[in-house]
Amino acid sequence: MPKKSFINPKKLSHVTNQRERILNLLAQVAQVEIDFTLDPRERPLTGIDLDQWRAAMGITSADVAYAMAIPPSKLAARCRARAALSLDLEILIRLYEKAPGPPTWYPPSMREVYEALYKADQEQFAANHGALAPGYARQGYYARFAALFGRTLHNAYRWIDYGGNVRADMSRIAGKLWQLPVDERKLTLEHLSRRAWKLRGIDFDLEFPEPTPEGLDGLWSKLDRR
Repeated sequence: MPKKSFINPKKLSHVTNQRERILNLLAQVAQVEIDFTLDPRERPLTGIDLDQWRAAMGITSADVAYAMAIPPSKLAARCRARAALSLDLEILIRLYEKAPGPPTWYPPSMREVYEALYKADQEQFAANHGALAPGYARQGYYARFAALFGRTLHNAYRWIDYGGNVRADMSRIAGKLWQLPVDERKLTLEHLSRRAWKLRGIDFDLEFPEPTPEGLDGLWSKLDRR
């Protein structure tokens, strides 16, 4: 029996298109060539940077495995990998640099993270821009939120609307984010994600913009042509 989708069938086509788009982008960033002559701050991080990062942070290999949610048995192989780290792991490393030390023992849920970052913006846009605005704002902010971590719109629906489980590395990100001052969380996470995407050749704000009145007008135009 096929798995039941979390998504309303009327929205499934749009969600599928969004998913395919970000998966194509992720496939593109996974193949980015690494120029190892550059400072690690000026290129995507790779597995071979993990040992240097461990030394710089003054932590043990066991600490790295826990911090990155990497099984200890796989850490050595990961540290030999010359390919770019996934977006979420690179962001997690940068968050540890912002807030050294172990992550909080009880991290917030991804729903709580979303509400802290975008709920107020979503509700304000939905209240001020007409009948189509609530759905448009929801999908736009959900897509942007998921893309912060290199995830798809489907993940955002699963996390936020249904309380779906998240991987351990995502829980680590949420925990580290919660160790930052409240007024720095959104700015810091967006900055780190924006930079990680940029180092892989992708403009985050162009691909995953916040909802705008112009974008909503474009949606009305599409409906008028049907």
